[in-house]
Amino acid sequence: MKKVFLSVIAILVVWAGKATAQVDDMINKHLTAIGGEAALKNVTSLKVEGNLEAQGFDIPFTKTVVQGKGFKEVLSVMGTDGYILARVDSGWNFMPFMGQSGPMAMGSDELRQWSDELDAVSNFVDYKSKGCTAVAADAITVEGKQCPGVLLTFKNGYKKTFYFDPATWYVLRTVCTKVIQGSETEMQTDYSGYEKLPEGVVIAKKISGESATYTINKVTVNGAGDTGVLTPVSK
Repeated sequence: MKKVFLSVIAILVVWAGKATAQVDDMINKHLTAIGGEAALKNVTSLKVEGNLEAQGFDIPFTKTVVQGKGFKEVLSVMGTDGYILARVDSGWNFMPFMGQSGPMAMGSDELRQWSDELDAVSNFVDYKSKGCTAVAADAITVEGKQCPGVLLTFKNGYKKTFYFDPATWYVLRTVCTKVIQGSETEMQTDYSGYEKLPEGVVIAKKISGESATYTINKVTVNGAGDTGVLTPVSK
């Protein structure tokens, strides 16, 4: 009986080792495809500008990410700016065109669901040192392709699944759960229009959700390192 038990343990250890190697291989292929870790680690901030198409409206937006510290997305609706701002330990929403008179602080649950926005280019860069874990996810079909996936769990428990194009190892789709107006909602996002920047990193310039599509027209790398951009203001 003891020999059987030890054999089962040995099989499980081997299986776990193979599963870990499979995940590491997928992540390494992805990071290499989007520029390699050296180039990715050189990105300290990323600013993208473009348009958000939602419910028949074309809304200019600017999003700035200061690597590992926070992000701010500014939306301009009928000449009035509002924003979503999240840092590692705090966050705010300010949407004056929705009747808000000043920034509203995020609760801990709302703040947690913006964890994936704190990395300028990829959540997989140094993910282990940031306290994240990754396991293989069941493959799905995207645009006729069988896409392998990785489920990434952030240090605070937030989860997001990434599905890769097996030909390019770019991310084609992500799936996560966010709380919207008090209800948990599964969010599916597709990525396309990948472009290599002069700095050597590759980003998607079209990001499509179920009810909105972001089109990026301009990208600035390492031009917004001042964390003053992460200070909430009422204008």
